[in-house]
This record gives sequence, C-alpha cells and structure tokens, in this order.
Amino acid sequence: MRLPALLLAAALLTGCGTADSTANEAPVERATMVPDARKVPAAAGAEEAPRATLNELQATADDSVAAKAETMRAVRLMRGVDVSHHQGAIDWERVVGDRIEFAWLKATEGTTFTDPTYVDNRDRARAAGLRVGAYHYFSICGEGAPQAEHFVEVVGKQVDASAWLPPAVDVELDPACSPTRDELLDRLRDFIAVAEKGTGRTVVVYAFPDLERRYRISEELDRPRWVRRLGNRHPEGNWLVWQKSQTASVDGINTPVDLDLMRP
Repeated sequence: MRLPALLLAAALLTGCGTADSTANEAPVERATMVPDARKVPAAAGAEEAPRATLNELQATADDSVAAKAETMRAVRLMRGVDVSHHQGAIDWERVVGDRIEFAWLKATEGTTFTDPTYVDNRDRARAAGLRVGAYHYFSICGEGAPQAEHFVEVVGKQVDASAWLPPAVDVELDPACSPTRDELLDRLRDFIAVAEKGTGRTVVVYAFPDLERRYRISEELDRPRWVRRLGNRHPEGNWLVWQKSQTASVDGINTPVDLDLMRP
C-alpha cells in the first residue's frame, strides 16, 4: 500500500520499522505456510496410567506439526502485487510471465484524488489475464461516506468474482489527525456500507500494523483481512491476503513492489 501523496517524500513506504520489518527479503517462490509449533499438553488419565516422558511429548508435538505443515503445503497460495502510480509504467505481460496471478491497483484516495494510472493498469492487467481489484487509500481525518462515493464513482460495479478481486480499503495512521477509536470505526463503517452497496462486493480491510495496534479495528469490522507481515513467517489468525514484502523484484515492474500471497 502507498502513503498519501503529500507524505510520500517523507515516508516512501518504509513501514513501521519494528517487528514487521525484515532486513533481507528473498524473492518468493510459490510460498506455503507452515504453522508455528505448539507444545502438546499431557492428556489427563487415570492415576495409575504411566506419565508420558518429555521425549514422547516432543515426538507427539513434532508429528502434529508435521501433519499440519503437510496439509498447508497442499494449499498453494496465489502470488500477486499491489501497485499505484509510483510504480510507473508496467509491462503486465512480463508480470504474468513472472508467475504473478493477481493485482490490486490503487484507484482513489480521500474524496478527490484518483490515481492517474488506475484505468490503464486495470485494462492492461486484465487483458494480460490477471484477476484485478481496486483499493482506496482511506483518509482517517475525513468522513467515510464521501470517500466511498468517490471510490465507487471511479471503480463502478465489480460483481463478477471470476474477473474482479473484491474492493479493498487501506487504513493507515496520519500525523495530521488522531480520531478516537469510535470515530474511526464509525467512518470506516460508513465507507464500507457505501462501497459495498456501490460495488456489489464485500470490502477487504488492510490495516497497517501500527494503526491496528492503536485502534484494533479488524475484528470489530468483521471483514476479510489483508495483513502486512514482512518476511517468510506467515501471519497468525484468519486472513485472506498476506503482504509479505514491500521490496520484491517482479519482471515488468521497474521499481520495488509489494508482494502479496492470497488464499485461493
């Protein structure tokens, strides 16, 4: 995701710089998710039953983790990117050749800004065979409904799920204002209601980690989650999309780009 146009010179998508950052991000090959290991507690039994040894418990835990990992390996995550005008001209045919299967494109920001590359990227990415979606960069300082009206005016109906990804809203902190949690949630609910009615689709919510830590909006909004966690360790919890890199190299895109993995 991209910061507002006025803040790009200062931020340039450096992220929050804490636990979500990764020093050296390697190119991703058809990534799979491996669950975190969890210790298995000893089962309750009759008093005379023999107590399991530590080695036996560890073997049980290892077997459980291996079985879960094997199950996860059977589910191939789709590879995609999210882009805006900051990526410049994109050769979408070459992008597809680099095993990219979907793209979220910045469409709008606030109540007036329309990304100047949205329409061209949309048309050429779809012609290249990608599933395409639009996202809105949400201004937490403003009301939600007018922002959604602007978004819907630009992207229109997107009811064909075989061709369109669901619309998404990108929510990040803004040093210009600090709404209360209730204020922010009300604005986002208004945005979601108008955007879902206008596009005919359920909105996916991308909450930047520092905003999520402060406001805890994801569970409250109860919408599909697009989670940012840089590196190869998959996010916890229930998510639809995982943004795992902000510096990926993809053929056909001349700048570093956000790389996303999505559940099929």
